This record gives sequence, structure tokens and C-alpha cells, in this order.
Amino acid sequence: EKHASATNPFRIGFHSVPSMNCLHMHVISTDFVSEGLKHANHWNSFQPPFFVDVQAMAKALLMNGECGVDTEAMERFKNNGDLCCHRCGENFQRQFAKLQKHVKDCRE
Repeated sequence: EKHASATNPFRIGFHSVPSMNCLHMHVISTDFVSEGLKHANHWNSFQPPFFVDVQAMAKALLMNGECGVDTEAMERFKNNGDLCCHRCGENFQRQFAKLQKHVKDCRE
């Protein structure tokens, strides 16, 4: 899912590289306005390809018995990947403050 949807205001899924030892699933609103979303790597941890939709994860497990993640590539994306608006796709490189301001007003 590249863009947020007005009919589906939540993303449900998993980080491709878990942040904790115990299995846990995230449910996050697609307005992405949160005190906890403080850094660029937090943003990217909830964007594809680092964030894997629950249905895509279930399909991979059923078909392959595993998720097959390139951990190094995912960590590079999370920590160094460009920051893009989840609604319109505008690229803010690594300028998190500009992205946050844009997301509050973007309705595309």
C-alpha cells in the first residue's frame, strides 16, 4: 500500500525486522500524528517495505513457511531511506520536520 485510504484509516502489520523478541502486531492510524513518531527511522519503520501488511505476511507464511527478509537492506531503508508522504508520494529525502508539516495538510 503506497497511499493512505480514506476508507481504511489504519495499517495493520509487522515490522520486517522485529523491534522486540516477542511476536507483536502493530495497528497504526494513517494520519501518522503521534508524540511517539519523533524520528525519521520511526517514520520509515511504518512504511513499506519495512512495514509488512498482515495479509502479505500471512500469504508469505502460508506459501513459503517463512517471510524471507533481507535484514540488512531493511535496516538500511529504515535508518537511511528517503522519507516520502504516504498519501501523495512526495519525497522529502531525510527532512523529517518538513515531512511532518506536509503530512498534517496533505489530503491527496
